[in-house]
Amino acid sequence: MPDQDKESGFAIEGERDIKAKPQHIDVAIVTTSGAWPTTGFESVPIDQIVKVQLHRAAKELHITDTTNWIAKVGNRELKIDQSYKQNELSGKSTLITVQRKQAAGVNEIVSRTLFDRDISGLSDRLLTVRNWNLYSREFPILDVGLRAVGRAELRLRLVTKNWNDEPPSVEILNNEGEFLTRLPQYPGSPFNNNAHPRTGRPFVCMAGINEYHTHPSHSNDAWANYKDKADYHWAGF
Repeated sequence: MPDQDKESGFAIEGERDIKAKPQHIDVAIVTTSGAWPTTGFESVPIDQIVKVQLHRAAKELHITDTTNWIAKVGNRELKIDQSYKQNELSGKSTLITVQRKQAAGVNEIVSRTLFDRDISGLSDRLLTVRNWNLYSREFPILDVGLRAVGRAELRLRLVTKNWNDEPPSVEILNNEGEFLTRLPQYPGSPFNNNAHPRTGRPFVCMAGINEYHTHPSHSNDAWANYKDKADYHWAGF
């Protein structure tokens, strides 16, 4: 799915396909005040109680009030007084989001934190190596032009205000920011030149993209099947 550049290290270390230590699980905590660890994941015993790592994240992020905290993996609330194993979490990279019950505006704050964390590896060096033209990486938009010799620049603008409850939508543009009415085709291309029923425009037909999951042809392949997998993050897209 995502294209990872070993030399550039664009994929966040913990989000690569790594194998956890035996009887360990790789965990990252995302709060409205930031993420711990700041990049990647931390390996902890699978029999450790969840709240131990939550307390460590609070300490590292200088959070003094953890009243009414709830922890989730995807849409599933965890029992923080139980272990990861008791919560039926595996040794794969696991992203735990933390928020307060009934906190106003918390979804956008968490979405912004996840966004900033995911694109932190989009360095100037990587942009140069890949020959990408960066237009914007300000939440909720990642706007990148893909350039190649002998081809017109193809500009992809990924947008989502509710990451990762919803997948990003992809707008396909020319370098002037105008929507393309015809997309390039090649073997294995994810581009579909038919009009999407929601936007009326050609679209990216690929799991993990909003237009794919909202198309009637893929109504049985929900975003929920992908959102907690390590490969499906902003950097990977």
